[in-house]
Amino acid sequence: STSTDKTVRVWNAADGKSLRTTAPLAAPPLSLAIAADSKHVAVGLADGSVQVFDMTEADASKATPRILKGHTGAVSALAVVPADGNLLTGSADQSVKTWPFAAEASSKTLSGHTAQIFGVAWFPDGKQVATGAADKTARIWDVAASKEVRKIEAHGEVVYAVAISPKGDLLVTAGDDKLVKYWNPADGKELRKSTGHGAAIYCLGFSPDGSKIASGSIDKTIRIWNVADGKEVFKLDGHPDDVYSLGFSP
Repeated sequence: STSTDKTVRVWNAADGKSLRTTAPLAAPPLSLAIAADSKHVAVGLADGSVQVFDMTEADASKATPRILKGHTGAVSALAVVPADGNLLTGSADQSVKTWPFAAEASSKTLSGHTAQIFGVAWFPDGKQVATGAADKTARIWDVAASKEVRKIEAHGEVVYAVAISPKGDLLVTAGDDKLVKYWNPADGKELRKSTGHGAAIYCLGFSPDGSKIASGSIDKTIRIWNVADGKEVFKLDGHPDDVYSLGFSP
């Protein structure tokens, strides 16, 4: 986890105890992603850099992170592809970049959005990525060719979140218009939508089997939706304030 105290912390999920804490970061952290090996953590900062930590270090407070530089604006979104460990970043500079997570190498840049990127997601095979931005669009990209494959006029307002189903056959988007929308990534056609949130939706997450998707909103609720028909299954009340992130256990 990371927070406004500018540290990265590793916790024992069984008892809630803090295991490791890094030294304070140089700038406020805005996004975080964990590598498939569970040993490395990437953090996107407001200064445009990404710092990669080896969390197996005995003393995390003295560990020196690998710093990835290339963005000229805040790094507001991060995602890791399980297939090969590559890192995906989205920024206020309107660009998307892919990086090797645990090796020294240059990034690839995906250009086309005309406003800040808030949501990024890999397809399961790692060959394509999806992004969502303040330009009200979602886009699908071919990573190897660094080329836009499809532009979807997804919402009438900012797109804050994108998610790809475990099989890669469904794109889901959400944003300021309070809607969760389902798309066929092969042709960009809208399949259905889910309604119920009373304010902007900031985050999305598929269940491991792909049958459900969760959305978190500044209406202080999390809602679980049935992917097949878009109907609400559960409404989770409990947070006293905005919900910015969520996730299912494996």
